[in-house]
Amino acid sequence: AHGQIRSLILSTRKGALQSGGNFAGRLTFIAAFERNHEASASDILDDDEVGQVIFALVNRNGGRWQGTASDLLVEVGLHLQEKGHSRHSGVPRQPRSLSEHVTRLTPDLRKRGITVSRMRVGAESAKQITFERI
Repeated sequence: AHGQIRSLILSTRKGALQSGGNFAGRLTFIAAFERNHEASASDILDDDEVGQVIFALVNRNGGRWQGTASDLLVEVGLHLQEKGHSRHSGVPRQPRSLSEHVTRLTPDLRKRGITVSRMRVGAESAKQITFERI
């Protein structure tokens, strides 16, 4: 979705430059659209339980956290327990779906200063997810 929005912004910007009419109005719209799109990354992460857990883990661990999707699922469960919830709708229940959720959050995390990387450590071990403040 983010790639599609970015393509829309670029094509709209290109169209505004190529057409002569109402150039200033189109650029004002594009600038407002870009500001709103950037602000939405904050809103998405502020409203997302997994995003909140990722920020807490990074802040609690000196700007870096590494573990498997299963490890992250445990952290999400602890976070929900602290808030008095047994389960929250929209929060993945399985490591694989949590990993996919993190993939969807990655562009917004990057906008807020956290990189996400994944690598397999050892031949038989699970893939490690690393969150790091940049």
